[in-house]
Amino acid sequence: MYILHNPRKKATSYVAKITNDLNKPIRMKIPYCKVQYLKEQPSNGHLLRIVIPKNSDQYSKIQEIDDIICENAINNNQKWFHNNLQIEQIKEFYRPSLNTIHDTMTILITDIHDTIITLNDTVIDSIEDIDFKNSNVHLSLEVEAQGLYFFPKKFGIRWIVNKIAIYNDHTIINDNQDELIDRESIEDEWDSEISRIRETIINDISILNNKIISLQNFSMNIQKIFMKAKNEELIDQWNIQLNELSHEIVKYHSGRNI
Repeated sequence: MYILHNPRKKATSYVAKITNDLNKPIRMKIPYCKVQYLKEQPSNGHLLRIVIPKNSDQYSKIQEIDDIICENAINNNQKWFHNNLQIEQIKEFYRPSLNTIHDTMTILITDIHDTIITLNDTVIDSIEDIDFKNSNVHLSLEVEAQGLYFFPKKFGIRWIVNKIAIYNDHTIINDNQDELIDRESIEDEWDSEISRIRETIINDISILNNKIISLQNFSMNIQKIFMKAKNEELIDQWNIQLNELSHEIVKYHSGRNI
């Protein structure tokens, strides 16, 4: 499930956060893709355009995300922007993540985000020195949907890169394929287990808080009963003293009359 949150105003656009039903960012692994180009973006980073096989699971998933997010934007357009646009106009303004004519996807490598870049499993500082025109260069990426960006007469999902693994020899990719897939599966399992543990902890905290409140109420009731018993005991003692005093008074008056 992909959730589109209410957009917020930025300097030159509106941005709507995109999450899953656990309020976590939408992230996706794109293994072993080819690069069409790397273009520098002044004061923003680099634009990376990759080629994604049409028959891959990633291709289908990106199309699914595009369809769901576009539909949500259409359904909420009037509520958010009050512009009275027709559905066909909104669809015309939408820029899908995938260019289905060339099977490409453009992703931002932002200077603000701490992107992990490796070359043949060795961490490197910059991607600028890589010769992507070399036919042996392949990438494995982890990308994240940063949000749905609304500009005048166009809007679309901005994808950013979290991790880039660059390989300049196809045999290296094949040798490491099982290891990479296993690592991705383990990460997914860890994320799921962390979410389950977090929910369990939250439930346990709620139960403990309820027990604490019950114990506090019980303690207050005990104190009330104790105070009541103490007050009743004082009243009994006071009644005894009053009774003794009344006897003394009677004796006193009886003596004066004799």
